[in-house]
Amino acid sequence: MNDGKRIVVFVATLGSGGAERVAVRICGWLRDAGHVVRLLTLSGVDSDFYPCPDGVQRLGLNLQAPSGSLVGAIIANLKRWQAVRKAVVDHRADVVLSLGDRSNVLMLLATLGMHCRKIISERADPVLQPLSRGWHLLRRWSYPMATLHVSQSRYASTWIRAHFASLQCEVIGNAGDLEMAALRPVTGAGDLELVRILAVGRLSREKGVDLLLRAMALARYRTKVMLQLHVAGDGEKRSALAALAADLKLGDSVRFLGRVRDIRQVLLDADVLVMPSRWEGFPNAMIEAMALGLPVIAARCKGGVEDILDTGAGPCALDFPPGDIEAMANRMVQLAEDAELRHLLAARGLKRAADYSPARIAKAWCTAIEAP
Repeated sequence: MNDGKRIVVFVATLGSGGAERVAVRICGWLRDAGHVVRLLTLSGVDSDFYPCPDGVQRLGLNLQAPSGSLVGAIIANLKRWQAVRKAVVDHRADVVLSLGDRSNVLMLLATLGMHCRKIISERADPVLQPLSRGWHLLRRWSYPMATLHVSQSRYASTWIRAHFASLQCEVIGNAGDLEMAALRPVTGAGDLELVRILAVGRLSREKGVDLLLRAMALARYRTKVMLQLHVAGDGEKRSALAALAADLKLGDSVRFLGRVRDIRQVLLDADVLVMPSRWEGFPNAMIEAMALGLPVIAARCKGGVEDILDTGAGPCALDFPPGDIEAMANRMVQLAEDAELRHLLAARGLKRAADYSPARIAKAWCTAIEAP
C-alpha cells in the first residue's frame, strides 16, 4: 500500500518517440497504484501522439517553439523554468520524475529549494548523443541535486556513476506487452516465399534506416526468398531515405508506413524485426517484437540492446556490429532462409521478453517513486 503521493511526470513532448511512450505508461502505472498524477510537457496538447491515460491530469505548456538567438533562447528557457516550477507548485508534488537530458536539467532547476523527491532519467546514449556545451555544464551542476537517477541500461548507469559519483542510480528497462504473445504462434514448418522485414523507429540518423536500406539492396540479390521491407516511423530524414531507396532501385520492396498508432498490428504482420541503429538508449520496439514472438536482428549497440541480448542462456536474437552493412545483409538472408532458426529465436525472444513484462517494470518504477 502507499500514501497516494502527488506526482508530476515531465517529458518534453508526447510525440511518437520511445521516451514519450514510457512517460505515458509510467503515468498509467502510477495512477493504478493510487497516486495523483500530472503529465507535464513543454509542448501543447494539440501535438500529442500518445493519448494521456484516463485519470491522469494533462498539462501542456506550449513553450517548445525554437529560439532564433542566444538572447531569445535564454528568455525562452526562463519562461519554461517559471512555467514548470508553477506546474509543480500548483500540483503540490511530493515527487517529480523527468525523462530526457534537457528535461532533467530543466526540472531540477525548476525545483530548486523544493523538498520533494526528484527522479531523473537519461533516455539516450550520453556518449554518442552529447549535449551542447551550455546544457552539458548545466547538467554537471544540476544532476547532483537529484534524489535518484533511473537508467535504461547497465551501460548508461555506469556512465552516470562515473560522472556523478554521489548520485544514486538504478536500472529499469522498458516494458513489452507480454500479454499479446499468444496472438502469434512460435512454431511452424516450411520456408516462407515472402519474408516481411520490419523496422520501427524515428527516421533520424541514429536509427540507421539508411544502413538498412543499403543492406536490403545487398540481401535481396543473395537469396531466392522474396524480401519486403516496411519502415514504421517518421522524422526529419524521411525524404532523404525515400530518395536513397529510389537510388538503390528498391522499388516496391520497400514501403514507408509513416507514424503508426497500432504498432502491435504492424509487428504481428511482420516476419522479422531489424534494429539497424547506430546507437540506442533502450529499444522499445525490440522488446515489443519479442513479446509477440517476432524474431529479431539487432545492431549490438551499447546500452539496452546489449542488456537484452546478454541472457546467458543462448542467443535470443541475431546481432551484428553497429554500422556493418554487410553483416546486417548476411543476417537478413540467414533468417529469411532458415524457418527453424526463426522459430527458435521467436521462442527465446518470448522468454526474454518475460523479464521486461509490464507487471515487472511497473513494480520497479512504483518502488523507485514510492520510496521515502
